Amino acid sequence: MGLRQTAERLDRLRRAARQALSRALWWVWLRQRRPGPAAAGPGACAARAGAATATAGVPTLGVMAMMRNEAPYILEWIAHHRLVGVSRFYIADNGSDDGLGSILAALDRAGVVRRIDFPGTPGTPPQKHGHRALILAAGTEVDWLAAIDADEFIEPRAGYRRATDWLQTLPAEVGGVAMNWACYGSAGRNAPGEGLVAERFPRRGHDARAPNRHYKMIVRPACIRRMISPHHLELAEGFAIVDSNGNPLAEAGRKASGRSRACVWGALRLRHYAVKSRSEFFFRKLPLRRTTSGELRSPGYFAAHDFNEVPDPFPGPHLEALKAEVERLRALLSDLPEPLRHPERMLAALPVVDPQALDAAVAAGDPALIPR
Repeated sequence: MGLRQTAERLDRLRRAARQALSRALWWVWLRQRRPGPAAAGPGACAARAGAATATAGVPTLGVMAMMRNEAPYILEWIAHHRLVGVSRFYIADNGSDDGLGSILAALDRAGVVRRIDFPGTPGTPPQKHGHRALILAAGTEVDWLAAIDADEFIEPRAGYRRATDWLQTLPAEVGGVAMNWACYGSAGRNAPGEGLVAERFPRRGHDARAPNRHYKMIVRPACIRRMISPHHLELAEGFAIVDSNGNPLAEAGRKASGRSRACVWGALRLRHYAVKSRSEFFFRKLPLRRTTSGELRSPGYFAAHDFNEVPDPFPGPHLEALKAEVERLRALLSDLPEPLRHPERMLAALPVVDPQALDAAVAAGDPALIPR
């Protein structure tokens, strides 16, 4: 066996050992937090979660996410969620090579995020194991924890300015909230253009669009029993999952499918910028394998999520506050090279091609036909 093969084998063994350790710690963590016979029920869960409350009556909210090559979008994503009540960020870097790791490391040093290096094991979908590691990292630091992706933005509604304003109204027996997607399309953009994601893509599909029945969850970490998928976390017995109107979650099809029978946009929803511009989708998102399955997306994913019939932008005051928060975060990157202090500028280097040529490649179902 040559040196290269030996190094590759050792690397595989090291990653496998890391995942085995993660699974073992996961089960220890669950056993420590699962209420026993004498302490079962919502009161026990709420008491554990309550230890993390930062201010009387106001719960703390964290988000966890697995990310790969999201450097152009990371500052906006963090800035937005800071504005809507998120105080803790737990991010697993899944082998990024676009500078995301360096940006997250700088923000980690500044105390803004908790970065976990999680390259995963070749051939093994990383997201489920990565989320376990992130839940372990969060521990009892937060009362509520959202499991979302880098293209998803939590949006408080119904008069609530922060997500935590509504979460604090929920009774102790509620252990999880399902937030339905609101899928936003490309706004007809071929090239990325300038501006924030929240500015560039102000149009969405109507609520009856099938993808909007997908949901992601915010849960009380102390109540987690196991992760079924990135869309659904199973809770300990006795704890309810509600929709964003506070009603019991009505699931579609099989239990824990990650889809609801109807799209519910109540106090919270999840803006999902699934495709962005054609250039961003075909030259950034499409080449990346799914973190859930390890498979490549079909070129047809773009058309299946490019919904633009309803204009529904963020309010102007939120956009102005968002820009200011992005600049505050950028100031924490002063030790990084200029391109990483302005990572959004790398989008300008993406190829711009004829939309008709892209559509022909989609129709053929062959990414190799996409002109570069």
